[in-house]
Amino acid sequence: MTTLANWIDLLRGLVVTLEASALSLLICIAIGIVLALARSTPNRIAHALAIGYVEFFRNVPPLVHLFFIFFALPRLGIVFPPFVCAVLGLALYHASYVAEILRAGIQAVGRDQLDAARALGFSYLGAMRYAVLPQSIWLVAPPLVNLFISLFKTSALVAAIGVADLMYWGEILNEQTFRTFEVFSAVGLVYLVCSIALSFALGRLELRVRQKGLEHAA
Repeated sequence: MTTLANWIDLLRGLVVTLEASALSLLICIAIGIVLALARSTPNRIAHALAIGYVEFFRNVPPLVHLFFIFFALPRLGIVFPPFVCAVLGLALYHASYVAEILRAGIQAVGRDQLDAARALGFSYLGAMRYAVLPQSIWLVAPPLVNLFISLFKTSALVAAIGVADLMYWGEILNEQTFRTFEVFSAVGLVYLVCSIALSFALGRLELRVRQKGLEHAA
């Protein structure tokens, strides 16, 4: 089969897909934590800015963000390589969902935990860092796992800005061979297998995280 004969290109694309997804995940978690804290703070300006960010990025399709970073920013003299544009676009978009997930976790922990930490002398940020956030992470592990799998699948969009990911090499192979059914069946199968594998691996990690959370709670 033509697709099997060019498996090295698809493998190379899969590596780029995984790299972009992993880097985007790290960045979106960092941004999401900041946004969740801002949405939970009594500071009205920070709260309003966080809400604005979340509403904007959640309600604009990720492909638009990718095109804006890759095509529009250079008009202002801001130029990034395609891979960096891909990581930024995916991270900025998914950070809005991370923020909402973590905010829900913070609310689930309850105000009492925050007040107790403040009573012990912690600042607001200190109380969030050492008392509230660690507990909220145990609670929101399942949706965070699902978000990463969604991020991995959404990364197929980065082929539109020339990033040589799995979907990109699938399109190249299709243009060279015109064996569309065979090529995209293979690409879809790779995404399916990787998504199931990630779901299993992250599910096991989630289980361990929840067990540690129960141990801490005990």
